[in-house]
Amino acid sequence: MLQISKDWASLIEMTQDLLSSSLGIVDGKRLLAFLQKGRHGEQIPVVPLMRTLSFERWLRNLRSLGIVTLDSSLKAELAWRAST
Repeated sequence: MLQISKDWASLIEMTQDLLSSSLGIVDGKRLLAFLQKGRHGEQIPVVPLMRTLSFERWLRNLRSLGIVTLDSSLKAELAWRAST
């Protein structure tokens, strides 16, 4: 996929610290393998991949807005806070 090649640097950066992986929702190594396959033009499940990346961006947005926090010392339990 051309878009994966274009966004490769940002995608690699994202996969280094996946919130969804910390929560046990996404297998970061498997996601990276799919991204590498797509970068090399191999067949990949595009819709699930896009959904996974969108979900990760959504989680990061929630964290940046202060709506959620992730405490890794609690084995990646999601802590919701009321927004102020």
